[in-house]
Amino acid sequence: AVQAHYEYDAFGNTIYSDGAKKNDFAHRFSTKPLDAETGLYYYGYRYYNAGTGRWINRDPIEEQGGINLYGFVGNDGGNNWDYLGQSFISFALKAGAKAASKAMLKNFIKTKIKNRVQKMGIKQFRTKFSKQADQIIGIIDDPWWATAIGFIPVAGDAFDFVNTPLRIRKAIATADKLEAKVTRMLDVQGKRAEVLVRGRFKREAPRGLLCKTYKELDDLKATNPKAKTMMKLIDQEYSLNEKI
Repeated sequence: AVQAHYEYDAFGNTIYSDGAKKNDFAHRFSTKPLDAETGLYYYGYRYYNAGTGRWINRDPIEEQGGINLYGFVGNDGGNNWDYLGQSFISFALKAGAKAASKAMLKNFIKTKIKNRVQKMGIKQFRTKFSKQADQIIGIIDDPWWATAIGFIPVAGDAFDFVNTPLRIRKAIATADKLEAKVTRMLDVQGKRAEVLVRGRFKREAPRGLLCKTYKELDDLKATNPKAKTMMKLIDQEYSLNEKI
């Protein structure tokens, strides 16, 4: 059963509350702690008075947060929020920045990875790298990430404030790693084994195989165990099968 339920106006005034525990919870509007004696919300850097819709302290970042040093989220509590009591963030602005980040990363994956993957002469690598590129897009197209802004209460959006940059960094790092691997694969596939293979195996390998390119070794591996072994050595040398 619901122990406590609260409803607020755009400035944090409680317009309805219900439940046996409604007076027991300290954290209320915008997930911030409420001082029961003063009726003020604590945002980390200053206190907010929902009754007046104003901060009781000057903005610690001065005019960087706007010309009204006591104004609350630009007088638009329905579309903006303030994380620490320093400067407000627009939901629309965050959503736009998120969409731009996703579009930029998707374009990078398409032009720098997927288009180049199609130039690979070996089907198994084309399939594998294309799948890995799609997995990166999956990171940024996670349903929670895509719908957090505007559809989830402030508590959920506060989590998204931290979670979104982490997802962006993860996706970018993964894309960079895959792009480097695609570059190595395109560089390797046209070179002859005598250039790619090193050490004892190169000295002992049949001359007929050393003159083959990586693509030609792939064509031979089903019937020639030494060609298959040589490919494995090349894969290890150039980290072609490492996880991203």
